[in-house]
Amino acid sequence: MKFSTMSYTFSRQKEHFDLEKMLAFTRDYMDGIDWVSLHGQSARDLRRMTDDHGVSVVCHTFFRRGCPTDDPGEFRKAIDEGRRGIEAAVVLGAPVVMIPTPGRADVPREQLRKQWIAGLRQLAPMALDAGVALTVENFPGKDSPFVLAADYLEARAEVPGLKLTYDNGNAGSGEPPAASFAAC
Repeated sequence: MKFSTMSYTFSRQKEHFDLEKMLAFTRDYMDGIDWVSLHGQSARDLRRMTDDHGVSVVCHTFFRRGCPTDDPGEFRKAIDEGRRGIEAAVVLGAPVVMIPTPGRADVPREQLRKQWIAGLRQLAPMALDAGVALTVENFPGKDSPFVLAADYLEARAEVPGLKLTYDNGNAGSGEPPAASFAAC
């Protein structure tokens, strides 16, 4: 088993967050880093910092703001943002991209899942061409479009190459984690 730092966890300690210290910690205690966002840096600068510390990038996680949506103009903007996230992953040297898929109380989860699937269908060929695996996370909560194993399996059937970054804690908010894992 290998362990990685998820930069999101460190960045939540805003007043104490320091990229250099996080990279030193990762170098000393972990096997790699998941860059969750670019933390106000360019992908090229984060790659340089990461390389300077001798740390491997295992994933680039990014949020697609404004998506999912049924508005064609906003949908295109969200796809462009996803493309930029994939391009950043290539610069970072990340073999995987993960897109968290939070729920929205104002949109039924079935509709939200269909919107996410439409966007993921657009991003999957971009990820394939870039040589990175495209994953979604089973996100917690009753409004989440991908909390159940069946939700992910529906998306996987419609989006070739889509992977799941399985989170047993998140799965537990919708079904027994062991059953969810076995189904996925």
